[in-house]
Amino acid sequence: YSSYSSYSLGYKKVIFEGDNIQVTRCLQTASINLRLENYLKTISAWKSHFHNIRFMYRSRSANSCADLLAKKSLTSDNAWNMFHKCPPFLYNNVMTDLLI
Repeated sequence: YSSYSSYSLGYKKVIFEGDNIQVTRCLQTASINLRLENYLKTISAWKSHFHNIRFMYRSRSANSCADLLAKKSLTSDNAWNMFHKCPPFLYNNVMTDLLI
């Protein structure tokens, strides 16, 4: 959802952070990994929609907001709505991140 949401909201310069170091390394170095091939092809197809795009590794514990948002969007009937405003279940994590 993140690339689609970012693009549809008009963002053209983005940094995507993920907690899978293998995926991040493949994207940063254009490496081939047959186990990740479908993911990498999908991401590569979306890359062309952005003017400037970077992929960075970030541990799950360092980005609790993104981790929680990703988990909730998988089980939500209305995941699209979660990307337009801060959903109530995320407030505590956002406030904690602001204090760090």
